[in-house]
Amino acid sequence: MTTLWLDLETYSDVPITHGVHAYAERAEILLFAWAIDDDPVNVWDHTLSSKWPQELYRALLAPDVLLYAHNSHFDRTVLNHALPEFDLPLQAWRDTMAQALAHSLPGGLGALCDVLGVPVDKAKDKAGRSLIQLFCKPRPATSKLRRATRTTHPVALRRDGAWLRIALPSGRCLCYPSPRVDDAGKLSYMGTNQYCRKWSRLKTYGGKLAENITQAAARDVLAASLPAIEAAGYQIVLTVHDEVITEAPDSPEFNPGHLAALMATNPPWTNGLPLAAAGFEAYRYRKE
Repeated sequence: MTTLWLDLETYSDVPITHGVHAYAERAEILLFAWAIDDDPVNVWDHTLSSKWPQELYRALLAPDVLLYAHNSHFDRTVLNHALPEFDLPLQAWRDTMAQALAHSLPGGLGALCDVLGVPVDKAKDKAGRSLIQLFCKPRPATSKLRRATRTTHPVALRRDGAWLRIALPSGRCLCYPSPRVDDAGKLSYMGTNQYCRKWSRLKTYGGKLAENITQAAARDVLAASLPAIEAAGYQIVLTVHDEVITEAPDSPEFNPGHLAALMATNPPWTNGLPLAAAGFEAYRYRKE
């Protein structure tokens, strides 16, 4: 007998408060997380490819499969509407939320993981709540966008063990250790307090994360130009924020315009990004 563990992330323009069936009638599957028996967990990103993972497809068709989900009424209803070609009988389903409630345990997966002492890297990712609010629901009426997608919000976030990682356009990641979302929906992580210099929990928010991403992307643009600058014969002394300070022979071919052109050369991952630079030549460093 095959055991299939599954969890869906979906989008619908009908609020879930209107009822699961009304929601499911217009629901789209975004992510399909699944595991067979005790094998590792897989995630099928349906927004990238509509091609079924063959092992998952075969498991759903297996006559003796047991389907495990937390709050299976939601997953079962969505699958019945979104994938009517699968005949998934009610008796094949097992609900871990119902089992928890039957033992007087919390039904919510996050609270249940806390009660059972599930390790952080295997528990419900509380930081994912903000992503669900962003991608799985229509945007507020005051927003110009009606729906957030990977096109409108290309920054990729993922929980990687005890780390929250934000993938930058360069391929590098910003890393936030031990992320946590409290009951008020506020995000925090562990880091060095800039006032007392002690390792402590630091609060952050969307605007600050956007600033982190912007500054990190700007740093990557600057860093990408450094090899070409050195290859052209400029000896890099140091960088200061968005400046490069170099030493070069006192000859006409080494000049601020040439150095600025090297700095303003787009890396491959910034196609179409407008870049400009300017500089000066002096025997001592100064702020321009």
